[in-house]
Amino acid sequence: MKSENLILFIIFFFVWIPTFIYPRSHKILRSTKFYNYSSVVSILILILSMMKYEMLLSQNEKIQILISLSPILFLILYKQFDKIILRKLNRNMYFSAKYLNDKESLGQTSLESLFQFTLVFIPLICAAIGLLIF
Repeated sequence: MKSENLILFIIFFFVWIPTFIYPRSHKILRSTKFYNYSSVVSILILILSMMKYEMLLSQNEKIQILISLSPILFLILYKQFDKIILRKLNRNMYFSAKYLNDKESLGQTSLESLFQFTLVFIPLICAAIGLLIF
Protein backbone atom coordinates (compact mmCIF):
# COMPACT_ATOMS: atom_id res chain seq x y z
CA MET A 1 0.00 0.00 0.00
CA LYS A 2 1.39 3.39 -0.97
CA SER A 3 2.00 5.87 1.82
CA GLU A 4 -0.47 8.34 0.28
CA ASN A 5 -3.24 5.76 0.45
CA LEU A 6 -2.35 4.91 4.04
CA ILE A 7 -2.49 8.56 5.08
CA LEU A 8 -5.82 8.99 3.29
CA PHE A 9 -7.17 5.90 5.05
CA ILE A 10 -6.06 7.26 8.45
CA ILE A 11 -7.62 10.65 7.70
CA PHE A 12 -11.04 9.27 6.79
CA PHE A 13 -11.19 6.94 9.75
CA PHE A 14 -9.93 9.65 12.10
CA VAL A 15 -13.03 11.65 11.22
CA TRP A 16 -15.63 8.98 10.41
CA ILE A 17 -15.19 6.52 13.28
CA PRO A 18 -16.35 8.94 16.00
CA THR A 19 -19.11 10.52 13.92
CA PHE A 20 -20.47 7.93 11.52
CA ILE A 21 -19.22 4.40 12.17
CA TYR A 22 -19.23 4.22 15.98
CA PRO A 23 -20.57 7.48 17.46
CA ARG A 24 -19.95 6.46 21.07
CA SER A 25 -16.21 6.70 20.47
CA HIS A 26 -16.31 10.51 20.37
CA LYS A 27 -16.49 10.50 24.18
CA ILE A 28 -12.74 9.90 24.36
CA LEU A 29 -12.19 13.31 22.78
CA ARG A 30 -13.63 14.86 25.95
CA SER A 31 -10.42 13.84 27.71
CA THR A 32 -7.90 16.68 27.43
CA LYS A 33 -4.99 14.23 27.30
CA PHE A 34 -6.45 12.23 24.40
CA TYR A 35 -7.56 15.41 22.61
CA ASN A 36 -3.99 16.75 22.79
CA TYR A 37 -2.57 13.45 21.49
CA SER A 38 -5.07 13.54 18.64
CA SER A 39 -4.08 17.12 17.86
CA VAL A 40 -0.43 16.15 17.64
CA VAL A 41 -1.23 13.23 15.32
CA SER A 42 -3.42 15.39 13.08
CA ILE A 43 -0.71 18.08 12.86
CA LEU A 44 1.86 15.40 11.96
CA ILE A 45 -0.44 14.12 9.21
CA LEU A 46 -0.73 17.67 7.87
CA ILE A 47 3.04 18.22 8.01
CA LEU A 48 3.74 14.91 6.23
CA SER A 49 1.27 15.82 3.51
CA MET A 50 2.74 19.30 3.08
CA MET A 51 6.27 17.89 2.83
CA LYS A 52 5.34 15.85 -0.23
CA TYR A 53 3.78 18.81 -2.07
CA GLU A 54 5.28 19.67 -5.46
CA MET A 55 3.94 21.71 -8.32
CA LEU A 56 4.08 18.67 -10.62
CA LEU A 57 1.72 16.55 -8.54
CA SER A 58 -1.46 15.32 -10.16
CA GLN A 59 -4.81 16.88 -9.25
CA ASN A 60 -5.77 13.88 -7.08
CA GLU A 61 -2.53 14.11 -5.11
CA LYS A 62 -3.06 17.84 -4.51
CA ILE A 63 -6.60 17.15 -3.30
CA GLN A 64 -5.26 14.50 -0.91
CA ILE A 65 -3.04 17.17 0.62
CA LEU A 66 -6.09 19.36 1.22
CA ILE A 67 -7.96 16.40 2.70
CA SER A 68 -5.11 16.12 5.22
CA LEU A 69 -6.61 19.24 6.83
CA SER A 70 -9.65 17.17 7.82
CA PRO A 71 -8.40 15.77 11.15
CA ILE A 72 -7.30 19.13 12.53
CA LEU A 73 -10.48 20.80 11.29
CA PHE A 74 -12.49 18.00 12.84
CA LEU A 75 -10.82 18.47 16.21
CA ILE A 76 -11.21 22.25 16.19
CA LEU A 77 -14.86 22.09 15.16
CA TYR A 78 -15.60 19.27 17.58
CA LYS A 79 -14.24 21.29 20.49
CA GLN A 80 -16.14 24.42 19.41
CA PHE A 81 -19.41 22.52 18.89
CA ASP A 82 -18.99 20.84 22.27
CA LYS A 83 -18.48 24.24 23.93
CA ILE A 84 -21.65 25.57 22.28
CA ILE A 85 -23.69 22.60 23.53
CA LEU A 86 -22.10 22.89 26.97
CA ARG A 87 -23.19 26.54 27.17
CA LYS A 88 -26.70 25.90 25.84
CA LEU A 89 -27.60 22.58 27.48
CA ASN A 90 -25.10 22.29 30.39
CA ARG A 91 -23.83 18.93 29.12
CA ASN A 92 -21.42 17.61 26.53
CA MET A 93 -22.42 17.01 22.93
CA TYR A 94 -24.30 13.80 22.16
CA PHE A 95 -23.95 11.89 18.90
CA SER A 96 -26.71 9.65 17.69
CA ALA A 97 -26.17 6.05 16.78
CA LYS A 98 -28.89 4.79 14.47
CA TYR A 99 -29.16 1.27 15.83
CA LEU A 100 -28.18 1.92 19.44
CA ASN A 101 -30.72 3.06 21.99
CA ASP A 102 -28.46 4.51 24.61
CA LYS A 103 -29.13 7.64 26.66
CA GLU A 104 -27.00 9.85 24.46
CA SER A 105 -28.57 8.75 21.18
CA LEU A 106 -32.06 9.34 22.49
CA GLY A 107 -31.16 12.72 24.01
CA GLN A 108 -29.61 14.26 20.91
CA THR A 109 -31.08 17.61 19.87
CA SER A 110 -31.48 18.91 16.34
CA LEU A 111 -28.53 21.27 16.85
CA GLU A 112 -26.34 18.31 17.81
CA SER A 113 -27.58 16.43 14.74
CA LEU A 114 -26.53 19.37 12.59
CA PHE A 115 -23.12 19.44 14.25
CA GLN A 116 -22.66 15.70 13.78
CA PHE A 117 -23.71 15.97 10.14
CA THR A 118 -21.19 18.78 9.62
CA LEU A 119 -18.38 16.78 11.21
CA VAL A 120 -19.15 13.72 9.07
CA PHE A 121 -18.69 15.64 5.84
CA ILE A 122 -15.47 17.52 6.64
CA PRO A 123 -13.26 15.32 4.38
CA LEU A 124 -15.70 15.68 1.51
CA ILE A 125 -15.88 19.45 1.97
CA CYS A 126 -12.07 19.64 1.89
CA ALA A 127 -12.04 17.53 -1.29
CA ALA A 128 -14.66 19.78 -2.90
CA ILE A 129 -12.60 22.86 -2.08
CA GLY A 130 -9.61 21.10 -3.63
CA LEU A 131 -11.57 20.48 -6.81
CA LEU A 132 -12.44 24.17 -6.98
CA ILE A 133 -8.86 25.32 -6.37
CA PHE A 134 -6.97 22.81 -8.50
